[in-house]
Amino acid sequence: MINAETVQELPVTFIPQLYLQRRRWVFERMTREGVNSVVDIGCGEGETLTCLCNPAPWRAPLAILPDPDSGGADASGAEDTLHITSIHALDVSASSLSFAAKAVAQIEDATCWMKHIRWEPLDVKLWHGGLESFNREFVGVDCIVSTEVIEHLSDDVLPDFAPMLLGAYHPRLLLITTPSYTFNARFTAPDAPESARSGYKDPTGRTNRIFRHSDHKFEWTPEEFAEWCQGVALEWGYEVEISGVGKAQEKDEWGRDEELGWASQVAAFRRRDDIMSTRMREEKCVDVLKNALTKTRHQAAAQFSYKQHSLAGRPDNSASGVSNCIKIMMQKYQQRTATIHEYWFEEEVSTQCGGLLQRLVLALESDEDLLLHRRGRNPLDWVIEFTGLICHTEDQAPVDARPEEETSDGRTDEKGIEEPALWPDSKEIASEWRSASPAGSPGQWGAAGWGRSRTPEDWSGWGTEDWRDKATVEAQS
Repeated sequence: MINAETVQELPVTFIPQLYLQRRRWVFERMTREGVNSVVDIGCGEGETLTCLCNPAPWRAPLAILPDPDSGGADASGAEDTLHITSIHALDVSASSLSFAAKAVAQIEDATCWMKHIRWEPLDVKLWHGGLESFNREFVGVDCIVSTEVIEHLSDDVLPDFAPMLLGAYHPRLLLITTPSYTFNARFTAPDAPESARSGYKDPTGRTNRIFRHSDHKFEWTPEEFAEWCQGVALEWGYEVEISGVGKAQEKDEWGRDEELGWASQVAAFRRRDDIMSTRMREEKCVDVLKNALTKTRHQAAAQFSYKQHSLAGRPDNSASGVSNCIKIMMQKYQQRTATIHEYWFEEEVSTQCGGLLQRLVLALESDEDLLLHRRGRNPLDWVIEFTGLICHTEDQAPVDARPEEETSDGRTDEKGIEEPALWPDSKEIASEWRSASPAGSPGQWGAAGWGRSRTPEDWSGWGTEDWRDKATVEAQS
């Protein structure tokens, strides 16, 4: 460890925090690839694991018909989310697995206010052991994730990383992240002495490099990382795409930002399924498996099974029933427009659709009193417009009430309303009536609900009592 009294590091901050940027890259990649089953290698205390356990907001598949106004040019215009039904998690630390198990158990806690309907079943298994041992249940999964793990591997385990993950398990997709040693120069001025840098000297003694963590056995430069990735991809029949995440918010006064690159390096390996690649993997795996089967087997640490909702995949056959439900709610809350997000998480709506968001879209577009505006790729952001008549009573004033009429002598007409008044069916007025929802309406709590919080920035610490204060170690992780 470097002497703290001599440290003179530059401020380096990341927005969002670096670990969240890595997580966002992982989840966006898995979503794009349609991943359903995952193995989390080196799961630690379960930060990524618990995010994977969150239920999807709707049931797969998202089979929305093309937008009738697009001329068929843009298919449905909708982007699906991640639908995970099987998770395995592995770590060498029993204490970390204990924390992870507690975090996963809390996700389905009936007292949790953030609990949401699960439209697909989920099985989760936690395993204790090293990656050098073979686990039959990991074979052929959609995706293996290993974030900030490889740099912790000792010399006797690192050679097993690619043969086990790309060979023995051969997932469709492997996602890994690791620190960039080159970026470390960003923490100090170009002419700063070695003592100005906080961190940890190479514990192996192979180099004079200073690492970000005491347990790091190495930190690769982008060139070293690319060489390793391309080598193992070629050896095991994969294609690899290498990139990075994390740029400092502060501008480097020496102009080194482009040169030093990303704080974290990332690589996505995609399996080649041609006959030659498949045969090569099979032949090379024979010796890998012989060696792996001699190692201590993984021990099951915890197991969880979460059932789907009883109405999942069983929608109400009546589209009008769904649209009428929406219209009644919009009447109740005096809303002329609202997003799908505001009503989809009303259990009465989503259960009538069996969790199938396309059923709601179909119902909305089939009702003559409703218009659906497909704005953006996230269907939860699409806007529902009610073109019918919205009634209000004396004790429930409209959200944007028109001024009371004045009499001929300039006084306000104070006639009482004996019958419920009708809102004028005017598109000009309707365009000005936005969903300023009254207290207690879906628009009030919806912004804090599941649909809006399902971004990787909000996935930190899900299901645990409190993840550590990462702000103090952000630049070092």
